[in-house]
Amino acid sequence: MPEFQGKIRAFFIHFLLSATFALGAGVIIVFCWYPSIFLYISNGTQIIFLIAAVDVVLGPLISLIIFSKNKSARTLILDYTAIGAIQIAALGYGLWTAHESRPQFLVFEYKNFYVVHASDLGEKGKLVNEFKQQPKSHGIHIVSLRPPRDGTEQLEIINKSLGGLTEALQFELWQPYDLAISDVKAQCKELAEIKNSVARKQLDAAIKESPSTHSSEKHCFLPVIARQQVWTASIDKATGRPTGFFPVDTL
Repeated sequence: MPEFQGKIRAFFIHFLLSATFALGAGVIIVFCWYPSIFLYISNGTQIIFLIAAVDVVLGPLISLIIFSKNKSARTLILDYTAIGAIQIAALGYGLWTAHESRPQFLVFEYKNFYVVHASDLGEKGKLVNEFKQQPKSHGIHIVSLRPPRDGTEQLEIINKSLGGLTEALQFELWQPYDLAISDVKAQCKELAEIKNSVARKQLDAAIKESPSTHSSEKHCFLPVIARQQVWTASIDKATGRPTGFFPVDTL
């Protein structure tokens, strides 16, 4: 029994320490890198879950298994040093992944919005620095794409898109969001225009529960293409700006 009690004590001490570090990482992710609803749109919750699973669950469980009062103090120190090093490495990797995957821009891509993440910018990140002064939507800088200058450029844009480079990542096309307000209003769909009846009902229910919209009368809607999923943005008909985001695929 004393041996088991020692294991439980070691488990809880390890759990509290791990939870403290994981909580700190979660605070950084939520409040610094994944603002507002984009924590869900950009799968920030999955990263937090993985960090918690590795650091808060696996670490203390290993502690429960390896602890023994029969081991010397030197052996226990070596064991916990190894576990701590692995946990710190895992936590650092989790934070690095979250930082590299953080949402940076919401781009109006002619007919829909596209969420651009830090990892999408790559070496061309300097090209978009000027747009970091643009207005934000729910904590994310919002920009748009300019029209092609001529037929040659339009063909070039299409070829790049067919090659896998979506238009939103062709940074030379970026422009301030205000320049595309009229296009946003023109492309925005009324609730009744959404063809998918299931999505329409889901969106209608979500709108009624949302404090930012309440009803669809003053709003129209555009798809938001994010990582591995599609959401829907509600657009204020008067201003042409996003007012809310809903986990409904209306494409």
